[in-house]
Amino acid sequence: MAKIIVTSRYMRNSPKRSATNLVKYMGTHEGVERVAEGIDNTPATVRQQRLVQDILKFDSAAKDYGEYHDYENSPTKSSASEFIDAFIERNAERVGDLDGLVSYMAERPGVEKLGPHGLFSQTDDKIDLDSVAEEVGQHKGIIWTHVISLHREDAERLGYNNAEAWRELVRRNVTELAEAQKINISNLQWYGAFHNTTHHPHMHLLVYSRDAKQGWLTKKGIDSLRSALGNDIFRLEQYKLFTMETDLRDRLKKESREEIEKLLAKIRDSYAPTSEAGFPTKDLQRAQAVRLSAERC
Repeated sequence: MAKIIVTSRYMRNSPKRSATNLVKYMGTHEGVERVAEGIDNTPATVRQQRLVQDILKFDSAAKDYGEYHDYENSPTKSSASEFIDAFIERNAERVGDLDGLVSYMAERPGVEKLGPHGLFSQTDDKIDLDSVAEEVGQHKGIIWTHVISLHREDAERLGYNNAEAWRELVRRNVTELAEAQKINISNLQWYGAFHNTTHHPHMHLLVYSRDAKQGWLTKKGIDSLRSALGNDIFRLEQYKLFTMETDLRDRLKKESREEIEKLLAKIRDSYAPTSEAGFPTKDLQRAQAVRLSAERC
């Protein structure tokens, strides 16, 4: 089943280092692309297994990740790496509280870095990663971090397997983003980055208000954001479904009219004279009622 997954967290009065590291992780990790030869379906290492267990003890909600389900079904080196990466990305501001994760980020195998960074925002102006990291690190208000994820097959089918598609998705829905977070659109600031992981391609979205007093996100707001992005991503499929339903309805109407005309013709042939005035009242009323019913469809 096609599905969009949205995970939302926030940082308030977090250490400057945590916010800065999150921005740099988002920006530099976008260019990480798994090399085909690096996909390893041999059993997960002992170290990976221990890290997975440590993560689950640290945050049991990680069991709901699609990446964990993949690992649970097939505990390979690649699936373990996917799950550990996913946890780091969704909890980048607190990974320092879990021993072993930070070093694992730098040492995990099978990655190739391309380009300096992949951070994008509302305009096409060049983004200086260090300046953005400093800006976010010094922000005094709340900073929200969202991870919007798709299954690989959906991302490939719908064209969301590249950063440009995700960037334009946010730009088209920036008004809905501001409304969901209760931020005046003139104060809205956001940065995104696309991470093209093997099974669950996803976008990191960092959002805050330039006015530190603005901004609030409720469950209703999260649902509203998920709905806006999901409707946009799957709009072509929804249009195709609507078109199919319309075509089917029109075909059924046409077939119903044809059957009714056959029925009326049969009734006419069964009675004399051939004018409707000569029909038995009940048969005529029944035929006319069926015709009206079909015309209303």
